[in-house]
Amino acid sequence: MKFEGKNKEYIEIIDITAGNFDLLNMSRQSELSLLWFTSDCNEVIIDTIEYKLNKNDLISLTEFHRIEVKKIKKARLIRWNRSFYCVVDHDSEVSCKGILYYGASKVPVIKPSVSDIDVLETVLKMFLIEIQSKDNLQLEMLQMMLKRVLILCTRIYKLQEESLDHSP
Repeated sequence: MKFEGKNKEYIEIIDITAGNFDLLNMSRQSELSLLWFTSDCNEVIIDTIEYKLNKNDLISLTEFHRIEVKKIKKARLIRWNRSFYCVVDHDSEVSCKGILYYGASKVPVIKPSVSDIDVLETVLKMFLIEIQSKDNLQLEMLQMMLKRVLILCTRIYKLQEESLDHSP
């Protein structure tokens, strides 16, 4: 499903399978993505680093990442352009720059808890409903949904990294 606004801003949610994973390499300029794996046993190489990803793992990607798919069963791709929502310009709202996007050399792998998954799935359902709405508030609502997902992922990843830092 895709929303496209009057000023070429867009966000899309695509189900990725073994049959269409080439869509992951079709990143356009000023585009960011979240890839949410919905099955186990996925393998990708991103910028020469191999990742083994399982159900409910999420990764964040920019237009600059080069991804080679070794094996993908099922995933959900949320992809948007800078005109839709600019992480750099709005980082005070979501605090994900340097954490989820434009950060260290490794791609963050977000591993949500069961309760986090429930919240993320609810937001995704709301996203899909809102993409079908056609009114003058649609863009604002979709941006708010994306902010919520980014904030949730940032929180989850920060907590995950803190617990790794404090483990013996």
